[in-house]
Amino acid sequence: MRQGYASVVFVSVLAAALALAALGAHTVSVALTRSFGQDWRVAQARLAADTGIERALRMLLADPQWRDGDRCTGPVCHGAEVERVEVLQQGSLLRVVSVGKAGGVRRTAWAVVRPGLVPLLGSFGGGIKVLGGQVLEVSGSANLESDVLAVGGLLLWGSPSVGTAEKPRTVYAVGDVAGKKQTVFGDVYATGTVSPGVATGREVSGWVPAGPLPSPEDVGQLLELARLQAEYLGQVYPAGRVFTAGDLTLLRGVVFVEGDVVITGGNTGARAALCASGGIRVYGNLDAPRLLLLAGEDVDLSNSTRVRVAAVVARGSVGWGGTGGGRGSLVCEYGALVASELNGNFVRGNVRLRQDDSISLQGLAGPVHSLEVVERGGD
Repeated sequence: MRQGYASVVFVSVLAAALALAALGAHTVSVALTRSFGQDWRVAQARLAADTGIERALRMLLADPQWRDGDRCTGPVCHGAEVERVEVLQQGSLLRVVSVGKAGGVRRTAWAVVRPGLVPLLGSFGGGIKVLGGQVLEVSGSANLESDVLAVGGLLLWGSPSVGTAEKPRTVYAVGDVAGKKQTVFGDVYATGTVSPGVATGREVSGWVPAGPLPSPEDVGQLLELARLQAEYLGQVYPAGRVFTAGDLTLLRGVVFVEGDVVITGGNTGARAALCASGGIRVYGNLDAPRLLLLAGEDVDLSNSTRVRVAAVVARGSVGWGGTGGGRGSLVCEYGALVASELNGNFVRGNVRLRQDDSISLQGLAGPVHSLEVVERGGD
């Protein structure tokens, strides 16, 4: 009797122990599941925060003055989103802060970046850069009131001038700088020779550039970047397009046209980059000091007498045809003017090319910027 009673007690105790063990295992399983779910949400939130940083860097690369963090918010993956992005100015640096959210979990990521300008625009004093490798001839009464980089050399004959007595400029030449009289107000540096007495300042023969020279291939890289930036903004036109004065006022950010662009002229304060895989032709006078023109082929100003833009960059030629030589005149003002050729490398007549130092190339919208990530972190 006692033996049977003991057996029953043992079985009951064993059953209770098994039940408790099962309950404990279930509790552990639930805790582990909850822990895994929490860890997963933390990982998703941090991923979303990092995604907000990457989206912001893409926008800042096109425009360092961009501050509209709302363009970077939104879904990242199922259950996770970029909740908020801010860009803060810290002296010459930018601090980007992004908050990612997954469920009720939030995580923050940040990056400190240093904005810069591609050498194609910013090096050698900005101004005019003729990169095709042929001699640039300047003659007659033409005035280049601009810093000049001439890859191929510079020939000055007649009565032209580079710079002015009030605003001296610098000439850099890969090749020779030749002239019979003083025509450069400022300094001249040439990898070849410099004709004595051609400049008011230093005349340096055998110059060795301190860094790599820009080239027409750089323009092709900018075009590809412009296309990507315009696609991200939804501003790609699949065929050639005409832009009137009214159209220009609506431009924002990077606009890319597959084909040729015609600009009928006008005035606008729009800060934008108008980019074309083909050429750009300006048919009338244009006052657009915050507009960048970027062309895969030529930029033609032959129907204009006055053009003011932030910058002109062409893989081909920037020219104005028969303007000058008593048949008309052209005044072109810019922060930078870059091309393989400048009017077929024959600049003469009533032409004034003026570098406008009030134009901030750092402030341009367009594919001409660089970003260096100085520091990065988050929680």
